[in-house]
Amino acid sequence: MSNDNDLTNDRKINISFNRHRKYLRVIIYVVLLIASVIIVSNQGGTFSYVFFYGVLLYIPLTFFYMIYMVYSLRLSQELDERMFRKGTIREYRIILENNGFLPIGSISFVWENIVSEYEEDFSDRLFSLFPHEVLKLNNELACRYAGDHEVGITGVKIRDPFKIIELSYRVSTPLRAIVLPAVSDVAETDLNRAYSDMNYRSGRITVNSDEDYLGNDIRKYTYGDRMSMIHWKSYARTRNLLVRIPEYKSSQMLSLIIIKDSMDGSEESMKKRDYFLEYIVSIMNYFAKNKKPLEIVYYDMEVRRFIIDNYDSFQKAYYEVIKRIMSKKAAEEEDGLAQAVGRSSSRKIVFKEKDLVLCQN
Repeated sequence: MSNDNDLTNDRKINISFNRHRKYLRVIIYVVLLIASVIIVSNQGGTFSYVFFYGVLLYIPLTFFYMIYMVYSLRLSQELDERMFRKGTIREYRIILENNGFLPIGSISFVWENIVSEYEEDFSDRLFSLFPHEVLKLNNELACRYAGDHEVGITGVKIRDPFKIIELSYRVSTPLRAIVLPAVSDVAETDLNRAYSDMNYRSGRITVNSDEDYLGNDIRKYTYGDRMSMIHWKSYARTRNLLVRIPEYKSSQMLSLIIIKDSMDGSEESMKKRDYFLEYIVSIMNYFAKNKKPLEIVYYDMEVRRFIIDNYDSFQKAYYEVIKRIMSKKAAEEEDGLAQAVGRSSSRKIVFKEKDLVLCQN
């Protein structure tokens, strides 16, 4: 998959004079310009005028040529996968193309380096391309924090040969990646404490196994399912083991209410979101391993619910529910989720990203 840096009318270009060595190059240019004026005034001649006009026109000609380079450069970025787990190494490719009829050079890139780390660092490298030349750069990247992030090249810088003027702009379509959180046991201690506070028998949620409470919906059999849950009529017809999904009672169901906080783009907020997501996944994994019913309640345009009670439902929630949670911004409506009650549950735990604490209700 790729993102192309297509030209748009709203591209914002920033122009600045290079501040290296306290404007030394700018001072030298001004001195040369003054010297050329003095020479052409006192001596005249072909050489004097060539020197004068060369120095005088350097800045405007360079400016227009740099604008030309902006519209000649094509940049695309590719990842072998756009959704992957935190810490895994992904193949990353950059494709540069000079779409013009003149050579372009002194091009460098602004990299996203808070979330991502790269096998090879191109940040200090200047690139040059002949007319219609295509350059492919293979690299690898890994992401430090879970979430929905921009990765790779986020901006382009172009300098004149003498590094007097610098032109920069953001890529119009940055490369985005959905980075899934790690699966860990970070929440187990808090879960055990929450169970004991709720006075559950033996510190656990009891799942009723009576056939009367099994619903009409079915799913594939997974190792560890009770024999009483098998849909024998379907097995006789298809020879495939299917089980009936329980319709959980309020005394059996626990709801996890997820309330996100707004992010300011800082590394601290990214770390916080990373831990928040890892904690949620840890809770989901705990329930899936122990085959306990857990209802996930979250906000995505509206209040949504998802039930986890085995490994298959955990896998689906990990790739679908977590993706939705991390991809959506916090909404004002989420504050009302704290008052929500699960579809069939009177017991709930509210997990607020702002506080990063479990609140028993």
